[in-house]
Amino acid sequence: DLYAGGTLTNAGMIIGNNGTAAAFSGTDSNLLVLDPGYGFSGLVTGSASASNTLELASAVSAGTISGLGTNFGPIEFDVGAEWSISGDTSGLAGTISGFAAGDTIELTDVTATGSSFVGSILTLDETGGGTATLDLPGTFTLASFVVTPGVSSGTEVTLVAPCFCAGTRIACLDGERTVETLVPGAFVRVAGAEYAEI
Repeated sequence: DLYAGGTLTNAGMIIGNNGTAAAFSGTDSNLLVLDPGYGFSGLVTGSASASNTLELASAVSAGTISGLGTNFGPIEFDVGAEWSISGDTSGLAGTISGFAAGDTIELTDVTATGSSFVGSILTLDETGGGTATLDLPGTFTLASFVVTPGVSSGTEVTLVAPCFCAGTRIACLDGERTVETLVPGAFVRVAGAEYAEI
């Protein structure tokens, strides 16, 4: 219990007592930082009287969160993080910053029939009428998003993988190479100044 609010970073397992694994109280800003190796046995609750931010940290492996509920408004994907998050519209109602290629958002209670993007708001038209929105600030256009209805129990949102024109130079372990000379097995620089194999 963080009675006066604060920051909790979880890279392991937190086992709850009486059904609650972590509880934020107070009226100040609260921060929950999750590494991909995190685990909770029990509920995690944010203070209804505070701003509760969820930060998804980058690490060597991808992370997954399901069942996002209320009271954790802003969600921040760290640079280089690869997370798959899911929740209902109330759990994903806050600003979602840092969303990038490799990240996935699933709205569990929405079956999208169309979409639009204005400002930072991705609007999903729902089967039977109505809309759901995701607040995704960044340099996006509607063409940036892949909206896939019928995934599990909802709609999945990802970003279109970046494309490179012929002649674009890519940083590789053995120096810069043009994109058209790259082959499977080559190591290229990715976010965070690390290298990954194609």
